[in-house]
Amino acid sequence: MLESKSADLAKVKVKVFVAVTELGSMTYALSLDGNLYIFDKDRKYIRHINTKLEEAYSCTTDGETLYCGGKDGHIKAINAKSLELSNSLVFP
Repeated sequence: MLESKSADLAKVKVKVFVAVTELGSMTYALSLDGNLYIFDKDRKYIRHINTKLEEAYSCTTDGETLYCGGKDGHIKAINAKSLELSNSLVFP
């Protein structure tokens, strides 16, 4: 969790973060504009990916996959190791 030490956000532009989840030693922070930021165990910025959610609202994990949800009902399933999209669910 990011409660005891600030994350290094020097390389991250001004963002509104809507969700944070951890998996192992990695921290994943989802911004409102749909970008998923990855931080290492020392809370240093590693990289980010665009989830292609127009308005992101939530992010959680089951231990292998990250699930990011948006306002429009879309859910993107992202492999936590490769950071590749593994599935996309659309609200009917």
